Amino acid sequence: VDVVNSGNLNVYPNPTNGFLYFPVNVSDIEVFDITGRKVYALSVVANQIDLSMLDKGNYIIIAKQNDKLVKSKIIIL
Repeated sequence: VDVVNSGNLNVYPNPTNGFLYFPVNVSDIEVFDITGRKVYALSVVANQIDLSMLDKGNYIIIAKQNDKLVKSKIIIL
């Protein structure tokens, strides 16, 4: 994905045990491991995701807010 980062994505809790929540709905969610490999993608509009199937570690999450603002955040699982 080409990212024009328009700021930090708000997610909680971080670190997480697997479930991440967003204060607003987001779409086109992509999660990358620390090497840049995409490990998860979700196209629907959501205000939470379950990443409990992923190994413990650091990940980069990228999502759209309001169908236009692309934001990213490093999360710890």
